[in-house]
Amino acid sequence: MSKSYDVDNSKNGSNANSLQTELESLQKTLREIEQKCRAAVAEKEKAEDERMAAEELLVEKTKEAENLSHESQQLQLQLDQLKLQIREFENTHNDLKEENKLDNLEDVSQQDSELVSLKDQLQAKDALLKSL
Repeated sequence: MSKSYDVDNSKNGSNANSLQTELESLQKTLREIEQKCRAAVAEKEKAEDERMAAEELLVEKTKEAENLSHESQQLQLQLDQLKLQIREFENTHNDLKEENKLDNLEDVSQQDSELVSLKDQLQAKDALLKSL
């Protein structure tokens, strides 16, 4: 009976060693899975941070675009007003020339200078508007 007992103990020892090896293997696998999970969580957090930064940038750029659009509209309005002023000034100037109400060349020269100045302003505003 002693032999069968020894055989049973050696089987149990062999089973215990096998189970211990399997347990260590499973623990190693569990550590690897935990490490992969931590890495995945870190990657997810990084992606979330990048997404939030992108959203903030989008909001910022949208506000900038809205401001530029508003500024562009204001410049377009100023440009249109300058064009109208120039047309009115040219019409008045031409009418005065035709009616010979200008007494001397100095007045004509001054009005020509003002007209050139208004045209320069118009070109500057037009260039600024085109740059937007």
